[in-house]
Amino acid sequence: MTTCTGGALPPVPSTPVTSMRPIRLLAALGLLGLLQPRTALFAQAQGSRWTIAFHASRDAFQGGASDTTTVPGVRVEVLPAPRVSYELSLGRRLGRTELLLDLGYANGALRASSSAVVLEDRTVDMIRWRARLLLARPVLGTSVVRLLLAAGPSVEHWTTTGFTDHDVIGGHFGAILRIGQGRVSYENQIFFGLSGSPFEARDVPAPSQRESLKTWSLGAGLRYRL
Repeated sequence: MTTCTGGALPPVPSTPVTSMRPIRLLAALGLLGLLQPRTALFAQAQGSRWTIAFHASRDAFQGGASDTTTVPGVRVEVLPAPRVSYELSLGRRLGRTELLLDLGYANGALRASSSAVVLEDRTVDMIRWRARLLLARPVLGTSVVRLLLAAGPSVEHWTTTGFTDHDVIGGHFGAILRIGQGRVSYENQIFFGLSGSPFEARDVPAPSQRESLKTWSLGAGLRYRL
């Protein structure tokens, strides 16, 4: 038993103080571990708001113009043949919403189609230039996989051999499946578009008539965060 002399207190053992250091260190490391995922997500959300992407898609059409005089009693649809479309996209994030400006090019033949026969005139080039402005918003997913719904207007310029050039206004609605982490993402897209006929009125003499052009598009591409 230790006795006190001269009112002095006995020396305090140093073991408890030393044993507290690893506990505090473990607590600090645990706190950092809890905060790290949130910090990484916050840093990703506060990164560059600009993105750039390149897409290729397969476009199929319905409508354009119909003719009932070439084959009496048979309706013949005159329209762009299916083709591959190439698109450059510039994106800007506005909170959870994304603003996408797409500039696209597609070239293909002219198609005449009835219920029994489909003919393509490959001596005719139908070239489409398109500018499309989309608002996209995520509806499902995680930080790695997200599904976005997108919609917006478009302006298309059609140049067809033997016909007059024609500008049309349209609208598009679709879905984007985005897979990726970090700066690069892979995207699958499916879109439906509705626009005016790619032909001028003088290119489709009566009794033939122009019709709205419906476009189905299925594509894929890569997006890079700047």
